[in-house]
Amino acid sequence: MTETRVIVVGAGVAGLSAASSLLRKAGPLNLRITILEAAAYVGGRVLVDQHWEDIGPVDMGAEFIHGERSPVADMAKEKHWQMGEVIAHDGKVDRAHGFHLAGKFGALWDTKDPAMVEARQIADQLDDLAWWANRAEHRSMQLETCCNRDSVSESSGDGSGDNAGDDIADCTLLEACQRLHASESARSIINSVILQTEGSSWEHSGLSDLGEQWDFGDADVWLTGTYYVLLRHYLETLAAGNVDIRTSAEVHSVEAGTDTSEKDGMTVGYHQHNCEEGGDMQLECDYVIMTVPLTVLKRNAIAFKPPLPADIRLSIESVPMLDCVKVYMRFSRHFWPHDLRAWECSSGILSQYWARSFTKSGKQSEAFPYSDLLDGCKQFVAKVDRSEIPVLAARGRSLPASSDVSMDSEKAHLLCGFATAGIARAACEHGAEVLVSESLAQLDNMFREHSGVEHVASRCFQSAMVCDWSKHPHVLGGYSCLCVGGVTHRSRLSRPLCADRLHLAGEATHKQPRTVSAAMQTGERAASRVIDGAHNRASLPLEKNK
Repeated sequence: MTETRVIVVGAGVAGLSAASSLLRKAGPLNLRITILEAAAYVGGRVLVDQHWEDIGPVDMGAEFIHGERSPVADMAKEKHWQMGEVIAHDGKVDRAHGFHLAGKFGALWDTKDPAMVEARQIADQLDDLAWWANRAEHRSMQLETCCNRDSVSESSGDGSGDNAGDDIADCTLLEACQRLHASESARSIINSVILQTEGSSWEHSGLSDLGEQWDFGDADVWLTGTYYVLLRHYLETLAAGNVDIRTSAEVHSVEAGTDTSEKDGMTVGYHQHNCEEGGDMQLECDYVIMTVPLTVLKRNAIAFKPPLPADIRLSIESVPMLDCVKVYMRFSRHFWPHDLRAWECSSGILSQYWARSFTKSGKQSEAFPYSDLLDGCKQFVAKVDRSEIPVLAARGRSLPASSDVSMDSEKAHLLCGFATAGIARAACEHGAEVLVSESLAQLDNMFREHSGVEHVASRCFQSAMVCDWSKHPHVLGGYSCLCVGGVTHRSRLSRPLCADRLHLAGEATHKQPRTVSAAMQTGERAASRVIDGAHNRASLPLEKNK
């Protein structure tokens, strides 16, 4: 059978999933699969680093399995990968999930806290309004009148009657909260819990996108072996299938042939970096699966010929992908409440924290191949040791001595700080050392009363890892986020292009974006379409299939 050549652009989870699915579904097809990845490593926004050799690697990118019924969770169960602690997001009061508001700690959605009660009520009302907005936008898509929702008639404009969807389909969460007369404290809580998690901001977030039904479950869990186990699974599968993976191969053009040209396939141009035989190169193929982040498409880093359709360009420009920063800090002992696993903050340099503890092994974990490759990540990953923070920026004082704090000899205690959108941008403005020092000052204030020790976080601090995803040259942000008209835009971005020879994939093209599971599913979707197209072409008369 004639060879079918497929080029996958991007070796993140979507690209790896696409290539793996192509192998699995190929059947009698004779496939030749090539993956071109601009970065020097495989994984994209799944980035595993081993700065602390005695405790194994940590996830500096994607970390959680979002949903106990998600594709990643299903694969973990099938492969018997060990999963860690659970953080529930079911709206119930859980002392393990806290919130720091106005200088005090409490449980998220605590029914005894007036601010929490109001925020819960506003969040529930937003969910109701979002359901109507989402329903209206889906109807508009079906009617192909995405820009005119006047004909949609469901409930009254306040979300409680029969015309809510018509009134709020294009409403931002900021506008919705203003309509609901949400207080500043309620908005602060919603921003930290919802918008920061979604990677969005008040000005960008859209109700219809928020109202897309979440199918994966309410719990977040960890892969004990980090997302390295998923990458290893894909790499072993692709190696067995003789898939050609080329890193430091930055794609700059994709050209589709036409019926009147000598070739009706695709030509991909790329620049091979860090190679003696490097330079500009071209590959011809039958299908292209494009899995690069939206930011790469936004800045026109890849030239398409013919140009992408106007509505696809509009959706690429309309779906935001904002800043994201992740800070892992290691401490000599556990100074926060033992039953507290995660919390959000209404103020401070970072908006979310979660806690991890690791048993010290005394040796580097086995079979971890990334140490050399990740040396090329210094542009966006910074390693900060205690000696590199001479002054706490927020306090203008010397870092307190650590000698008077007892050290846990058996376990390493880590806190991960996280922020997105404008909070992340402001946090990274003055560099990694200042970010870490201000995070320590934030934690000092939070846990002074619980620990009974002044500057307890600063005293216990040992070292940190900071990953500023907006500085990653081939990512330039975190993940796609909620936006007005998001349902329509994501649906458009999943559409086959160039006579079904070009397929976009990645979390931004999924109805439930921002997760590893979304990236996996879109890779599988693109692979299925390529397989179907290849089978259809193989069945055409020979003269039509040249």
